[in-house]
Amino acid sequence: MSLDDFETHQEELLEDSDIRSAWLTYLNKFPHISQYYRKAKQYANQISIVNGKKAGSDINLYKLFLEQSYNLLKDGGYCGIIIPSGVYSDLGSKQLRALLYSNCSVEQLISLSNEKFLFETVHHGFRFCLLSFRKGGKTEKIHSVFKINPREAIGKSEIESFLNDKSVLLPISVDFITRQAPDSLSIMEIKDAISFSIMEKVLKFPMLGEKIDHTWNVEFTREVNNTTDRKYITDTVRKNYFPLYEGKNIHQFSNSFSDFNLFIDVSKFNKENSLVFNKKFPSDYYRLCFRRQSASTNERTFIATIAPKDRLFYDNLGYVKPFNETKSLISDIEILYLLGFFNSFCIDYILRQSINTNLSFYFLYQLPIPRIKHSDKAFRLIVERVASLICTTDEFAELWEEIMKTKWNEKSVMIDEEERNKTKAEIDGIVEASAKLTTLRRFKLTRYRQSILTTFGQPKLT
Repeated sequence: MSLDDFETHQEELLEDSDIRSAWLTYLNKFPHISQYYRKAKQYANQISIVNGKKAGSDINLYKLFLEQSYNLLKDGGYCGIIIPSGVYSDLGSKQLRALLYSNCSVEQLISLSNEKFLFETVHHGFRFCLLSFRKGGKTEKIHSVFKINPREAIGKSEIESFLNDKSVLLPISVDFITRQAPDSLSIMEIKDAISFSIMEKVLKFPMLGEKIDHTWNVEFTREVNNTTDRKYITDTVRKNYFPLYEGKNIHQFSNSFSDFNLFIDVSKFNKENSLVFNKKFPSDYYRLCFRRQSASTNERTFIATIAPKDRLFYDNLGYVKPFNETKSLISDIEILYLLGFFNSFCIDYILRQSINTNLSFYFLYQLPIPRIKHSDKAFRLIVERVASLICTTDEFAELWEEIMKTKWNEKSVMIDEEERNKTKAEIDGIVEASAKLTTLRRFKLTRYRQSILTTFGQPKLT
């Protein structure tokens, strides 16, 4: 059963003497087993260090098996292993990837889904990896293919096909991996030469996690914890309580996508928990928030919006910090610009090459987003369109007046779905143009908007 189910029924289950005995035996053994795997020299690569912090410190069987396989090989020995796809993507597997890149020749990496239930008791969306490597030497290129889906096979199975036809494997260099993900060394799921070419061009822009002087910088975090902050939360409307935002409550450019089920005492939470800067709490700002649970198979992988002031975010939402312990990080106008990029097809495309089911912050820190000047025409075009999509209620009147320099008026807000879809398509066009040219001197907005609408149709919120 799931952990939540176990915690719900734990007291009832432990009334059974056999279950209670087995549970106590497990509790007695597990800390010692865990400490062994954390400290034994033969498992020295289980915990990764990223930006000076430990990552993936929880014990994971697939990581233990992989490192032990490496240990058992003699020089020149060959290993082929079926393993979860986290081996090439999870942050906690970084140290194992570094080990393989530096001390082995990684020959093939083949990712396939479980759509045809090759493994009967595993969820159909789970992805596995066929990994093969030879101990000794150094990896220059990894021949890879991603997301092979046995369900889509016609006649001779795709699995047989790619095992016999090496031309379907795309060589990805470790140099590219290091440039694309310097902190995590994760491998992006690039499916063809065109995608590889696109990513080579995209990598010319600075990554979002790179700290740059004299411009805005980004830090991501979470807010209300599911366990430790339950005392502030209720499922009924109460005086001085505000809606608590969950992932399901937002969509792209929408902060009221579904009804709110939870409410929270913002003032009490802020007083006891929140970081303060210049006598302000994070919830005193308009903030960019996004769903942390997602998948590359969803209609849209990245879903983000701006929340009104005095709102807090549940664990399944992340947000952009307006300040850290020492200084302001990003302004209102800059989060509007960033939101235009976050909800664009360009960024969606990049993230679809990387994530499995969770939108980890380190994936976002690796996004290459141009930090152009406020005076750039593209910056203003994106910000004004995002503001027109966000500022549809009086909760955003202050934001509208700050950005647009005109009085907010409910009669002029953009609520017509067709107009909103056109505006989103324009943002997509401007984002792509700004990524190509940095400025819009050669950009024809009307023609590009028509191209976007013709290609993708009217986007729908579903």
